[in-house]
Amino acid sequence: MKGKDLLAVSALLILCTAAGCLRLQRHPGGVSPSAYPMKAEKYTVLEEIRGESSSFHLFWFIPVTRRATLQEAVSNAIHEKAGDNLVEISWWRERHYWIVGTVDLYVVKGKVVKYKNEEE
Repeated sequence: MKGKDLLAVSALLILCTAAGCLRLQRHPGGVSPSAYPMKAEKYTVLEEIRGESSSFHLFWFIPVTRRATLQEAVSNAIHEKAGDNLVEISWWRERHYWIVGTVDLYVVKGKVVKYKNEEE
């Protein structure tokens, strides 16, 4: 009997550690013409980009990282391309349920822009 118990516990342990995401929830957020008020009428579109902000809760309720925010996702997208603003934005929130915990994620997509100087 002891061998069967060890086999059952081993099988359960392998199943728990090898399993991927148990569930994914995606919540629509919204759309916006720009992240911040436009400071200039003339700008150059650098690139369409995706920015993210995430947080992890161990065993679904013990926070391990700081809380995910939409503002951080926008900031990450703008700073990745050294831009000034983000235009034509769409955003959503995701929650991934894993055996060991949950991951909350804010995702923002848009175009990073750089303002032109007045001389240009």
